[in-house]
Amino acid sequence: MYLGSVDERGVHVMASEILNNALDEAMTGHASMIEITLQNDSSLTIADNGRGVPVELHLKFPGKSALEVIFTTLHSGGKFREAPQIAHDRLHGAGAAVVNALSDRLWVEVARPNHQLYRMSFAHGKPTTELEKKGEVKDRRGTTVCFHPDPQIFGNAMFKPATLYLMAQSIARSYGGVEVTWKCDPAVADEMTPTEGKFHFPNKF
Repeated sequence: MYLGSVDERGVHVMASEILNNALDEAMTGHASMIEITLQNDSSLTIADNGRGVPVELHLKFPGKSALEVIFTTLHSGGKFREAPQIAHDRLHGAGAAVVNALSDRLWVEVARPNHQLYRMSFAHGKPTTELEKKGEVKDRRGTTVCFHPDPQIFGNAMFKPATLYLMAQSIARSYGGVEVTWKCDPAVADEMTPTEGKFHFPNKF
């Protein structure tokens, strides 16, 4: 992952990296929905209904969950073939760790196929909580990532609703069969961009 710049373009590259992880799940037939939400504090939340990031202990990093390794260690992605669960094709390589390192805060929630919800929080790429089991959820699955680009790195550069809205449309058109939902808090919306939208094209990719 190469941002290319630490300006407005850079923050949208970060969005693309997390979106690509969700798309990997969709392209392998494990997710049918991606949701993009711009919050009033200019943080971005991206959710999918795929299998969820692995939370089991990582065999190469004793005492650390696969989720922690994915979000803190460069080039830790791949399929986790040695892990005792189905994992993600080319999912979460350097991108997730770099996005985390460039965010002043980031949290991940994972609803696994065992109906358990897990959560872990980070700041500046470092864990601020342990991986927490939050309880049972029966009507939810997949991964949700919420992050806020670090203003000490990006200055006043923020997400642009219009850019994210176009990204949502483009993903839905390029990957038919995936439903992409867009939401934007009215406090950060612009006049040209709807605060809500849903895009779905039935052709398969």
